Amino acid sequence: MAEGGSVDPGKIYGIAEAGEAEWFTPRTSGTVTPAHKMGGSEIHINVDARGADIGVEGRVRSLLAGAHNSAVVTAIQTNAERAKRTPK
Repeated sequence: MAEGGSVDPGKIYGIAEAGEAEWFTPRTSGTVTPAHKMGGSEIHINVDARGADIGVEGRVRSLLAGAHNSAVVTAIQTNAERAKRTPK
């Protein structure tokens, strides 16, 4: 399903994320959209930590990862709410 497309309920689809094969069996019909067609952009963050204490790199990485994960969860919840409100 790397190219995306329609999925049918009860049919098994192979999906690979981070190089690990997984199987997906949807309960309802739907559509798989490849990540490269989702839009968005890459974000690069540069932090000048010269003179910072030892261990600051790990703390900054952890904080950025937490912020990213929170943004992803919020986006998923927002899309789910939008789907509930969109007439079929």
